[in-house]
Amino acid sequence: MALEPKQLDVMHRLGRAMSDPTRSALLISLLHASNYPAVLARELGLTRANVSNHLVCLRGCGLVTTEQEGRQTKYRVVDAGIIQHLSALLDSVSEIDDERTPEVCLLRKSPASNKDVTTSNRTTPTSHIEGECC
Repeated sequence: MALEPKQLDVMHRLGRAMSDPTRSALLISLLHASNYPAVLARELGLTRANVSNHLVCLRGCGLVTTEQEGRQTKYRVVDAGIIQHLSALLDSVSEIDDERTPEVCLLRKSPASNKDVTTSNRTTPTSHIEGECC
C-alpha cells in the first residue's frame, strides 16, 4: 500500500493538534459545545492569551473554525463529522485503556500534575516519562 501524502498531512495535523494537553482540553471542550475564548479560559483555568494562541493552532490544523457574533468570536469544531469521529476515537481508546493490564504501560503521566507517577509499586519522575509511553 502506497502512502498518500494527503493522509500523512492529515495525521501530522491531528498529531500536532492533540500533542499539547491544553489543545487537547480545548478540543474536548469544543466537541461538546462552541464557545468563546474567555469562557474557555475561565472553565479551564487558563489565561485568555494562552487559550487564544492554542485556538489559533487548532484552527490552523483545520479542526476548529470561528463565527463572528458582534464584536466577539466564537470557536467551534469545523463540522459534525469531526465531532462524531473524534468523540468515537476518544471512546474507543478509553475502552482499550480500561481493558489493558497494568503491565502493558507501566509509565503513565498524570495530565493533571507534573508530580511523580507511581505505578506497579515504583515511582518514576515525570521528566523520565515524557515520550516513553502511550
